[in-house]
Amino acid sequence: RSYKDKDGNWQEETDWHRIVLWRRQAEVAKEYARKGSRVYVEGRLQTRSWEDQNGQKRYTTEVVGFDFQLLDSQGGGMSSGMSDDSPAEMTPPADMDVSPDDVPF
Repeated sequence: RSYKDKDGNWQEETDWHRIVLWRRQAEVAKEYARKGSRVYVEGRLQTRSWEDQNGQKRYTTEVVGFDFQLLDSQGGGMSSGMSDDSPAEMTPPADMDVSPDDVPF
């Protein structure tokens, strides 16, 4: 997002998030997405915890992606690296429990 700083100069601010993708979407992201690439990700938030080497409990929140699209023009705007006429395989991971009650509308 863009904003003006206290001196009136335009600045660009970037947000970074941990994204989890599976199968073909992960392969496409690995091959074509680079640091700074603009992407569209739709998914659910997941928080995980673990114990670090010092015995402290750590947390991370990730977006588990259901839909992934490269927004930069390099791939011609294709969704998940596939042509627009081929359906994307949208199989969630086995540990993902999605029910109609999870949908907000």
